[in-house]
Amino acid sequence: RITEPFFIGMNNMYSRSLQVVLRHRIWTLPVIVLMLGAIVYLWGAIPSEMAPLEDRSMITINTRGAEGVTYEYIRDYTEDINSIVDSVIPDADAVTARVSSGSGNIQIRLKDMGDRDYTQMEAAEKLSQAVKKKTKARAFVQQQSSFGGRRSSMPIQYVLQATNIEKLEKVLPVFMEKVYENPVFQMADVDLKFSKPEARIIINRDKSNLLGVSTRDIAQTLQYGLSGQRMGYFYMNG
Repeated sequence: RITEPFFIGMNNMYSRSLQVVLRHRIWTLPVIVLMLGAIVYLWGAIPSEMAPLEDRSMITINTRGAEGVTYEYIRDYTEDINSIVDSVIPDADAVTARVSSGSGNIQIRLKDMGDRDYTQMEAAEKLSQAVKKKTKARAFVQQQSSFGGRRSSMPIQYVLQATNIEKLEKVLPVFMEKVYENPVFQMADVDLKFSKPEARIIINRDKSNLLGVSTRDIAQTLQYGLSGQRMGYFYMNG
């Protein structure tokens, strides 16, 4: 009873406007041409810009190692970056670091804006300059965009497509070389890599059969001994 008159009014308004247009349908084409012309003009006249960053008292640093690095390697590098955070922003409210295979993540929560004399952008710029000196792996200082966007994803992303993987293998390095040459970008990464180290092992099946060792046992032993992965973990002393 309260809302239905509103929708009835919308239907009546649409019905009356439709009748007016149908009675003067000859004017629809000039109006369409006029609107298209306005779109073309305004597209070039209205300036475009990125949404300004909002100070949310939160900074993220993503660390990434080369293909095939061990967990211990990226752990030590992330801890090194973490020590830089402690020296650049000693009054941070909280610093949380996480490491997985090949990459790491450091979340920095700053104090409220009223309790500090610097902005989030100034702190992020200092961190960006400081982590550039650490070249064992790559560290990327990121601030969450004001509108949408996941914290773990890059602010600017390109999608390259090709008919087959061989063409991508030719085009992708050239494209990334141009990106690295651009001084605007602090860091660039690609989710398709052709540089992953690989060792191919040919098993002497006759000898393994004589020894009673299966191919699966050999592969599992190599994985445990050489992969550098965490097979499991437990908590000790809390």
